[in-house]
Amino acid sequence: MINSVRNTVLAIINKNNYGYLSPNDFNLFAKQAQLDLFDEYFFQYNQQINEENARLSGTGYADLKKGYEEVIDMFSVTSSLAQTYTEQTTAASGTTTGAAPLAAGNELIDANATFTAALVGDIISINVNGVTSKILITAFIGATTLTIDSTTLLTLGHAYSILKTTPAPQGVDSVYVMPSVASTGFDYYLLNKVLIYSSVLQTSTTTSFVAAGNQIINTNAAFTSALVGDIVSIVFNNNVVTTALITGYTSASTITVDSTAIVFSGLKYNIYESANLINEAEQVSHSKITLLNSSALTSPTLTYPAYTQENNNIKIYPSTINQQGQVVSQYIRYPQDPKWTYTTISNGDPVFDQSQTDYQDFELPIDDGNDLVSKILQYAGISIREGDVFKFGQVEEQTQNQEQ
Repeated sequence: MINSVRNTVLAIINKNNYGYLSPNDFNLFAKQAQLDLFDEYFFQYNQQINEENARLSGTGYADLKKGYEEVIDMFSVTSSLAQTYTEQTTAASGTTTGAAPLAAGNELIDANATFTAALVGDIISINVNGVTSKILITAFIGATTLTIDSTTLLTLGHAYSILKTTPAPQGVDSVYVMPSVASTGFDYYLLNKVLIYSSVLQTSTTTSFVAAGNQIINTNAAFTSALVGDIVSIVFNNNVVTTALITGYTSASTITVDSTAIVFSGLKYNIYESANLINEAEQVSHSKITLLNSSALTSPTLTYPAYTQENNNIKIYPSTINQQGQVVSQYIRYPQDPKWTYTTISNGDPVFDQSQTDYQDFELPIDDGNDLVSKILQYAGISIREGDVFKFGQVEEQTQNQEQ
């Protein structure tokens, strides 16, 4: 849709030689136009609720409230909330050197190192052929040699850091981070509800991995086929919790999940039963939570939890709710920034190319195309200082609003 919208905008602007709209300017105006329309959905939705209460709304195909609900739900995301974890410390660092490594590729050799047996169980972060991997240290051979859970160290000269593992990550005073690009992949517009898993089925750390990255492997585990269909919560770094559905049972030490990101070992994981995600936390004010906690009869429980919001965090009550992946949010995210991507031909003109890696179409429904054109024309008219372009876009927007 983005190419069609841009072509329409350029056709209107160029009709009377008003000026030129560069791809960068178009992308900026397209982003703002999409955000404007996205924000209007919620005002229009509220208006439809008021009309429904006043018995002024229709039913069936005339049920506009249902239409707005469907559009808003396109941006609904359900994901586990991250916590504030203890930072990992660097126990050692260097570059692989010394004698040629074993053909098995499973030893870290550094002639300048002073390794100790205390490093076993820690994580080594190493760059091999431009790819940084995190690998579990499985054995201590000597002051210059460690055995690792990998077969990739077939050459020398790789920079590495050894990260000291910390205790199993727990919430700091049951504080969880609100959805963001860093923690859940998207910034949130509206936090709709917060759900709590009532119990943890299993908790441990992976001991190995497969190249496909789709298995949880733990030689110390006791997995069963009953876990298929449940949820596994995995910490990939100090700030992100990823959840995956358990899709298959291979053995007591191996289960398959619908993820391909488990490409190193030493990952802390929790397994939750899907049916246990039934307790919804109620948002309360800071003054109210003080009153609730003052009495054993009213204080929040695991069955009836509560939370308060402060800055970009929420604090869960009771404080026993502090496991990774235990708190799940359902929120409405912002639409992703649209980007019209192109290649430049010999005469310097940009040609639409949606094969670019950073290409992003509008995320709004197709019938919002005319509204996007009107909004972008208003911004473009201000940019190129042409009042006629701005007025044209404004009139078109007012006409469409009246038709609605």
